[in-house]
Amino acid sequence: MDIQINEMYQKRLNKMEIKKMPTERTIDKHATNLLKLNIHITNKRVTDIKSLSWLYLDPEDLLKEIRSLPGRKTEFIGPSAIQAYVFSVLVGIRVIEFDHYEKNSTYTALWKMLQSKSKDSLGTEIKEYKSDKSDVYVPDFEIIDPIIDEFVSIESADVDMKIILEIYRTFPFRLEVSELKFIKNLHTWKMITDKSENYLVKHSKGFFFSFNNYKTYDRYGERKIDINSKELVKLLKIKTKNMESNEFFFGGGAEGGMLRNTMSKKITTFFEVRDIRGITPTNLTKMIIQREYSKLDPAMRTIQDRLAKERGHSVQTQMEVYLIERKKV
Repeated sequence: MDIQINEMYQKRLNKMEIKKMPTERTIDKHATNLLKLNIHITNKRVTDIKSLSWLYLDPEDLLKEIRSLPGRKTEFIGPSAIQAYVFSVLVGIRVIEFDHYEKNSTYTALWKMLQSKSKDSLGTEIKEYKSDKSDVYVPDFEIIDPIIDEFVSIESADVDMKIILEIYRTFPFRLEVSELKFIKNLHTWKMITDKSENYLVKHSKGFFFSFNNYKTYDRYGERKIDINSKELVKLLKIKTKNMESNEFFFGGGAEGGMLRNTMSKKITTFFEVRDIRGITPTNLTKMIIQREYSKLDPAMRTIQDRLAKERGHSVQTQMEVYLIERKKV
């Protein structure tokens, strides 16, 4: 366990008058929750629970961070998971503060919140929170394309960031892109018998993506997507010039790719520092679908089918969830 909560927690509990001691599994669960929440908030891994300064955030701000945690099969975690994370935060504060935890303002506020709010009421708040996020003004590509173009044209700019931006303004992908493994030629690609991960494959005519580990794989299977963008191909050639097969494309080496949350925050931060808010991978998907639908002859389904394949969802989901109803501003 990366966070030293288990041993600390056990020592503190031994000094407290508790009739029923929590199991090792329960303690591990609290540690895991705190670790996940720390990565979500800071994009950093820690080895000491005492370094979790975000435990002392304003309670409402901390609750918003917990609410925005991604779910396994949904965009955000549900009410029960929110309660579990809040309780883990309380445990974390209690472990650190020990004798003084009841005087901690974050602890007391979250405890009262936990006691007063049922799962149903939290569920209602989650829906409201999602609605608030969906109402954020999302610009179109007429605004963000020039910004991306300018950045990509800077020779010294980070090539990984250039590639991320080119990918997400071209394809309606989820964050499985962060876990891409590079395969340097078709011969190596054909030798892989168990294609269970996500790949970027180089061949004589360019590159293609192969997605095998994503949200709706059981329904749609492998998504093999050719890369036709000349600018993206150019950048990929630069990046992969000295790469070997089975290296993670982002994050480097064979140890692990970039965290999904890290990639998401990179995209959001890139635009925020340029005074454009509300840009997330999901919103970029909505913008791509809106852009392509604006070209669509109602009698033709070619573009709809292509976008659905690239995203790994149905045309119906595409129209109901991702097609933006533009408001005049």
